[in-house]
Amino acid sequence: MNTQKNKWGLERYYTIVLWGIVIWFTALYATLIFSHNIWTDEAFTLQLLRGNVQGILEGTANDVHPPLYYLYAKIFWELFRGSLVAQKIATILPMTVLLIVGATLIRKEFGSRTALLFLLFIINFLYISFLSSTWFKNIFIISM
Repeated sequence: MNTQKNKWGLERYYTIVLWGIVIWFTALYATLIFSHNIWTDEAFTLQLLRGNVQGILEGTANDVHPPLYYLYAKIFWELFRGSLVAQKIATILPMTVLLIVGATLIRKEFGSRTALLFLLFIINFLYISFLSSTWFKNIFIISM
């Protein structure tokens, strides 16, 4: 009985830690939405989004990034009439979904420790990106 009680306490601890990570990093990422800096990579993205879908596909043929992000971003561009803030929100959504997948599906399929390792890997990637450059403050294509 005591082992079951300890297991429940450990699972509750994992729940708090996993969802704390999801909420903290989503909130941290969200605070950077209102930066009005536009880098070269972002300028390229915004230029592509001003065109049509064919132009996006042609433009990405000369770029290292796959067209999926640009097509996804084009939806936000059209829905929110070219808003830079909307584009930055569009970038946060896939990363938040990835964190939620870690806290839910990966936890369910592989256990709490694996889910924690997954989230630590993801946030480590974000942390290294933050330290190595200021891309973290800009539209973050890599999150797709």
